[in-house]
Amino acid sequence: MNEQRADILIMLLYARGSSGKLGEPITGVTRLNKLLFLLEKEAGDNYKGFEFTPYKMGPYSSQINPVLEFLTTFPDPKNPLVELKEGHVQSGTNVEQSQYIEDLASSEDKSVELNKYNTATFNLTEQGKRLAEEIWRAAPADVKQSVEKVKQKYTPLTLKDLLRYVYSAYPEMTVKSIIKDTL
Repeated sequence: MNEQRADILIMLLYARGSSGKLGEPITGVTRLNKLLFLLEKEAGDNYKGFEFTPYKMGPYSSQINPVLEFLTTFPDPKNPLVELKEGHVQSGTNVEQSQYIEDLASSEDKSVELNKYNTATFNLTEQGKRLAEEIWRAAPADVKQSVEKVKQKYTPLTLKDLLRYVYSAYPEMTVKSIIKDTL
């Protein structure tokens, strides 16, 4: 497990979101994946963490799920750094997200039970917040600024609008997409 990747994911969860509050949770692995992708693209040389490739639902990194699995079970599965609150997909409302998870669950990445991440909300626990504060304090100002900018700018978007933006801004990541014509 790559410590830098874990740190950046923790920082993203810790950063101020659209309401301006520290530690705003992020809902859905698809949204989390796209936020990390946008951070990679828009932070420039300030950040290099996850590697993304074009996939059936746009940019995808197989490196995210092992980090999530680690953070949701460490140091103890009953008291992890990141809390996972499982949600439920309402019929017909999250077609892209449902397709994304079905596709991932059938991929070669079998490190986690991916369906639990479908509409899950990722939130730092109290222990996770204490660690996040330390990581945040030690991070360079430009990295913190990039993380907050991405979280504040893109978390208010609906998943469909977020996907539309990613697809229009980074068409090279849509070459294998099975949903680009539906957005």
